[in-house]
Amino acid sequence: MYPYSLLKEGVGKTQLIAPYFSDNKNYEILFEINGNINGPIKFILGGISASKHVASSSFNFEKGWWENIVGKDKSIDLNKYCIISMDYLDYDGVTTFDQAKAIIFLLDYLKIKKIESFIGYSYGGMVALAIACISQKLANKIIILGAASESLPQSYALRCIQQKIVELNIGTKNEKEALETARKLGIITYRSTEELNTRFLDDTNPIVNYLDKKGKEFSSKFSSQKFLNLSKSINSHKVNPFYIKDNDIIFIGCTSDQIIPLTQIKKLSYELNIKNIVYEIDSIYGHDSYLNETLKISNLFQIIFEEQKKFKEKQNAY
Repeated sequence: MYPYSLLKEGVGKTQLIAPYFSDNKNYEILFEINGNINGPIKFILGGISASKHVASSSFNFEKGWWENIVGKDKSIDLNKYCIISMDYLDYDGVTTFDQAKAIIFLLDYLKIKKIESFIGYSYGGMVALAIACISQKLANKIIILGAASESLPQSYALRCIQQKIVELNIGTKNEKEALETARKLGIITYRSTEELNTRFLDDTNPIVNYLDKKGKEFSSKFSSQKFLNLSKSINSHKVNPFYIKDNDIIFIGCTSDQIIPLTQIKKLSYELNIKNIVYEIDSIYGHDSYLNETLKISNLFQIIFEEQKKFKEKQNAY
């Protein structure tokens, strides 16, 4: 049981007080708590386009960004678990380590000393690795989907091109279209070549319409500056495996992921001097597989959570 006095379902905010960061500025943390507040706690973060709203709830019926995985009677069951998430800090120069410090601050604010697991996808997985560097055993288990210790040159270069498209048009009448164009360029790499070529083989118009829709969806929620700050945060991300100690880590990688190739995840796994496991999923959805492959991701979580349960029962037996 987790009887924390400050844990209640809903949306909250707190000030990340100076001098927590070197610039001595105060930043606001917006967070959301959902599910069984007396159950084991899972802190969940997604990609840069994700928000604190992971799944629908009694206080917000709108679908969350991981609605197919998180919910009542779903893989991450809100009847069993307490889910915490937050909106990313998005100021100029923000790093994955800044996000990690904000999470540590937030958990301290909520009077939580330890959580059952931290689950990070994409940028959220990078933040999880930063947490593993600076805080030992904050979570019983850290689960990282589609993330590694740094960006590979191809992914880094792609983001530089996206950033330049946006920067050249800030303050002009083309600013919104530029942001949408940058997003479209990203979408092409989030999905695999096989999936796009098969899905849109017969006609070029549907893929153009699809990208237009994705671009407009993104520009309706993101500002140019927020995109630039978080995109640059991904490119600046770098974690030294040597500093990741005393954490139980699980990696999940996809065979068709062009952004974070499975080979890069396996290399990081090999470089760590701690216990870790790499699970593979075979999918044509590329970096979006962790969002789209409901059954495969759910089955993996079932295995991981069952192992956690057995380990806890074994500990309690002594």
